[in-house]
Amino acid sequence: MTAFRAMRSPLLLAVLLASGTLAGCVSAARVLRPQAADRLPRVRTVSLAPPRVAVYEAGPYPRLVTEWTESARTNLAGTLTRHFESAGPLIVQNLDVTRSPAAAQAVEALPLWSVGKYGTIQTVAAGKPALSCVASPVPALAEAADGDAVLLTYAVESIKTPKVMAVGAVAGVVDPSNWLFLPLWLAADPKGWAGYFWGAGHTAVQFCLVDPRTAEVLWSQFEESYAGRVLQNPARVDSLVADAAKKFQQRVAASRKPGV
Repeated sequence: MTAFRAMRSPLLLAVLLASGTLAGCVSAARVLRPQAADRLPRVRTVSLAPPRVAVYEAGPYPRLVTEWTESARTNLAGTLTRHFESAGPLIVQNLDVTRSPAAAQAVEALPLWSVGKYGTIQTVAAGKPALSCVASPVPALAEAADGDAVLLTYAVESIKTPKVMAVGAVAGVVDPSNWLFLPLWLAADPKGWAGYFWGAGHTAVQFCLVDPRTAEVLWSQFEESYAGRVLQNPARVDSLVADAAKKFQQRVAASRKPGV
């Protein structure tokens, strides 16, 4: 993917090229809570929870857009079912929250990342991941789930309008403070720094396989992009989820021992 549009400053472009910030997508498994890896081989069935989604229009004051959020939720839900149901050897089935209003409320109550000025998703706080799958047991999900574990999907996207992109691009060049703190930003989060000023948007997705009874994390995968409108594009969503499902299948297969 293209991380951000072409820079107008040759010096900045050279700096970003040297620091490797032109990569469009970052994919990494973040350890959000102590991983209960030894539990994974004993999991046989997985309940797929509805994705927790929020999509914002970026700006000085980010605005939640219901239409974009519903579109992203629809794209994610169908793709999750299609790819994770085939991620054997587990049996994966949708968690029917319509049978349990408490479960539906529990999913909607799960926290999401906040969105800062000009659309930067706050995925890191105080040097640590800002989202920890489930912070405590979720009894309502445990009661509604038919499986041994629940797959939760968190997704937040901010979309920049052409005006916001222009303001960000100009600010990245003319604001003296950006140059003053450039070495620190590049060291801490180079892709985030580039995306803040020149990205078409910011997308963060976290997949979490958890035991809602104990809040143990059995597997997690983090995906991030500054390409813009990832969740609005069915083909991009399909590619993102297919990649996560493949890694999930590989992790499950690696955890299996002969005869298990």
